[in-house]
Amino acid sequence: MGRGLQYLSLTLALLMSMQTLTWAQSNPLAQYRWKNRALLIFAEDAADSDVRQTRDALQTSACEVADRDIVIGWILSRGESRLDEARIDAGMADTLRSRLRVREDEFAAVLVGKDGGVKARYGQTPDLKELFALIDGMPMRRSEMRERGLECVTD
Repeated sequence: MGRGLQYLSLTLALLMSMQTLTWAQSNPLAQYRWKNRALLIFAEDAADSDVRQTRDALQTSACEVADRDIVIGWILSRGESRLDEARIDAGMADTLRSRLRVREDEFAAVLVGKDGGVKARYGQTPDLKELFALIDGMPMRRSEMRERGLECVTD
């Protein structure tokens, strides 16, 4: 009985590690968990007016974005999708769209926390001051601010 229990335990451990590995491979955000927040911008294509407005706002607020450990993802139905400046294939883009329940024909901005949970969802260009305030109110961010201080001076 002892040997059978050992084999069963070993088999279960192997299955669990295979499941964890499969989950990490199928989740494009797994590498960012506990290190970064992700702001994912979904749209049909880069010509979408909300995409252009969001891109402009993020460029203007680059210091605040970096200070809050935010990686940006551009998930497009048509055109090249990117996550943290790296190109992602259509399969990964579809996985993100499916996991976050975003239709191919809609604009959405989704904030994913360091814990991997959805923290906010916007159907239009997000107000970055509002987004930053939301993040700054999170317990993990408050701890970061105590440890690192504020790196960006805002108006």
